[in-house]
Amino acid sequence: MEDDSSSTAPSAVASALASGATTPAKDTVVVNAKATGLLEEAVPMVIVQQFIDDNKEKGMPVNQKMADLKRKQDAIKAEKAKITKELKNEERKRSRLRSRAKMLSAEDLVSVLALRAQASATKKEKKNAAESAASAKKKKEEEAVDE
Repeated sequence: MEDDSSSTAPSAVASALASGATTPAKDTVVVNAKATGLLEEAVPMVIVQQFIDDNKEKGMPVNQKMADLKRKQDAIKAEKAKITKELKNEERKRSRLRSRAKMLSAEDLVSVLALRAQASATKKEKKNAAESAASAKKKKEEEAVDE
């Protein structure tokens, strides 16, 4: 049998805790809060109320913040799926290229090296031509400024 010496009614404690107070009023004493079910109900409500108050201070409703986080999560999942797909495609491409490269003869490899050397030389010529054109233009601008 419960101790009836307590002057606290369960509804008084519940209303005090639901109003945002973290402790009951000074004149009330809870003998066995867990037995009355107040502890399980009051603590989560206080935590929820603090969460709501914190988000009100930030100017964002709780539902909107949760929806924004959910959208972010979905976008990240979609990006991850896209990257995974691209990675698989590149791995397949690399595998196909390796298998084709194994079939090349020595003559084919020599011709590939010659083509690469020719492309490199052409690229260097274009780079040198662009640099000389830029330096000539810069000299003309300096001469124009000096006059």
